[in-house]
Amino acid sequence: MKKLILAVFLLISANCLLFSQVSGDAQMIRSEHWVYQDLLTLSSELRKGNFCTNTPITVGEIKMYFNEYDRDLLSDSGKIVYDRIHDFLYTTKTFFPNNFFKAGLGIKIAPELCYKSNDQIDWTYNYYYKNNPLSAEGNLGISEYFALGGDFFLGKNRKYSNASGNITNIPLGVDQYEFLFPRFAYGSLGVTFEKWGVNVNIGKEGMQIGKTKTGSIIYNNTFETDGYFQLAVYSHDVKYTMDIVEVEKNKFLYWHEFDVRLFKKVKIGIMEGALVNAPFEIRFLNPTMVFHSFAFWKDFSTLTEDHYYNESHCCSYLGITFEINLIKYLRIYGLYAMNEIQLPNEYAFVKDLSYPDSFGGQLGFELKIPSKFGGYWNAGLEGVYCAPFLYVKQAPDWSLYRKRTDNVTWETVNSWIGSPLGPDNLSVNLSFEYEQTGKWSAGFNYLFSLHGENGFNLFDKDTWFKDDLGVWTYYPYTKYIIAQDALDQNGMNLAVAEGRNMFVTKVIECKHQFSLNGSYNITSKIKVQSEIVYTLVCNARHISGNFQHGFQGALSFEYNLF
Repeated sequence: MKKLILAVFLLISANCLLFSQVSGDAQMIRSEHWVYQDLLTLSSELRKGNFCTNTPITVGEIKMYFNEYDRDLLSDSGKIVYDRIHDFLYTTKTFFPNNFFKAGLGIKIAPELCYKSNDQIDWTYNYYYKNNPLSAEGNLGISEYFALGGDFFLGKNRKYSNASGNITNIPLGVDQYEFLFPRFAYGSLGVTFEKWGVNVNIGKEGMQIGKTKTGSIIYNNTFETDGYFQLAVYSHDVKYTMDIVEVEKNKFLYWHEFDVRLFKKVKIGIMEGALVNAPFEIRFLNPTMVFHSFAFWKDFSTLTEDHYYNESHCCSYLGITFEINLIKYLRIYGLYAMNEIQLPNEYAFVKDLSYPDSFGGQLGFELKIPSKFGGYWNAGLEGVYCAPFLYVKQAPDWSLYRKRTDNVTWETVNSWIGSPLGPDNLSVNLSFEYEQTGKWSAGFNYLFSLHGENGFNLFDKDTWFKDDLGVWTYYPYTKYIIAQDALDQNGMNLAVAEGRNMFVTKVIECKHQFSLNGSYNITSKIKVQSEIVYTLVCNARHISGNFQHGFQGALSFEYNLF
């Protein structure tokens, strides 16, 4: 039976192999793919936005947005980008172009070398941003309406990728292999017409909301999840999306989003989410229901939790996005995320002031000017603010993060739903780059960040879990209740002060990071990339007076077999 299945698979592949091309309109294109950035380049030049910043999306949806652009209105540089997208979407290498079954297989070899001079500075080129030394992305399509696929790879796990002495992405021992794969895996069913389409898909992880330089503060593709289900109905001017995300066992994020494009140049999106630390519930599947109206924050509390937390096992989440393409070659974008805010009418009781306003904002400017050489001069400026308790609730189980245990190293792996920089952060990113599309690029990047002490350390049970009460004690409101029970006025005052504080907290780590990066396509199948980073850190690891600096470097070689 196994031989028969293998023979059928080889027969299908031999007859309709698509190599690195697409496998039908239902195929999902992962969030990191270059095609999304190229679409934004065309959008900026033609001053015409689309919904390609929330990813991954299907080939059919990408085609619908792409077909709205007129090649004749583009600069010579824009025409090169246009042709590259067109070739990717519409050129298929197959023996039988009209075959009902379509199979795609792309095999990539990508060894990398890296070096870090100072063990006290974390890797810039870390676990989430390294290539895997060997990967095979396979896709199978049936007509234009169904597709499934995944990225199967051999890679190095997080512990050894982030180890200070690491020099390569190649696993050098059995204990260094990544156990969890594939990371990008999906099944997709849908249809796209000339002006609208619909799709349902199921995936593992890798969703992203917004195309930014430092990662999305709302939902970033570095957020690890067990799986998600998505329904999307889209047109050129309106899009509705519903997601059900299984973050981990008995931890679901229910999410719906409405995006609109105004005058073809301005996009606005609003999203509402409800994270519930409980078994799956049908009520959150209603596409037009306002989740907050369920008042579900009291549905799961025990008497103890109700006393110390006031609400438990749930988290409301709000996201707002906008993108403006009014000025040729300039894209302006913004994102807002929030999981807690106190309105003026909620200030009646002093204890309510200890509830921390938990929100973040991200604003960016991206300039792409065509050059006479057929490339683009790129410049970007982005600012990020994340409040001290953004993504954080009264206990880890209903905070907006994921925890898993690596099955090889038994290390705990954490990831935030949004910005990889985490909460309690204020950052500015400045970048300049010249890009010869599909050939070579060279760039400079500067990151300035202030980071307070709040992070995954809040979820350290040994530090913050009080056994005699059976509650977590890091949250300001909980600190207030404990102090109130003990008649400790000073403790109550400190809790209120912590809840009202909106600046980065305690011993602030200040980082200046300068990087030079470049890439060169030797052939259409061979690419070399490199990056050199110099970092200065004051109060490194939140130790007052601890100054650290050092270099990091990385060299990557990519060979796409087909």
